[in-house]
Amino acid sequence: MDYCYQSAIICYSIGYFIYLIFGLVYLIDYFKISYECTQSYIWEYVLVSIFIGTIGFINRYIYRKAHIQDYLYLLACLSSVDFCIAIWGGVELTNISCTKLYYTPLLAFAYITFLIQIFTSISCFLFNCLYALFMYRHHSDYNEV
Repeated sequence: MDYCYQSAIICYSIGYFIYLIFGLVYLIDYFKISYECTQSYIWEYVLVSIFIGTIGFINRYIYRKAHIQDYLYLLACLSSVDFCIAIWGGVELTNISCTKLYYTPLLAFAYITFLIQIFTSISCFLFNCLYALFMYRHHSDYNEV
């Protein structure tokens, strides 16, 4: 069981660092195009998403051995921030006003970032709800005995 968990953490870390490297490369490569497109904030959205994602990644690593309720509060806060940034990204991705950004890897990366943020924030929210339901039923079953 411990090897499976460690393998999952290693794969998650490698995947995140690959995601981070590609994001930074796209931000550097397409800065000039995004600077010319004053009406679009796709570049800024990707930058903020990478920054907040890195903070979340570090916090998940630091607090992984914390009490489960503290860790769930942390997940709830991080998923709320991710969801708010995903709303901003959704608005930016539906209102692309600069045609120079079409068909660029930066735009594709922004879509992938948006999907990851939506998936992680909803799954963390559902996990917290299921955990709360489980704990409520466990405590109510315990109190009935």
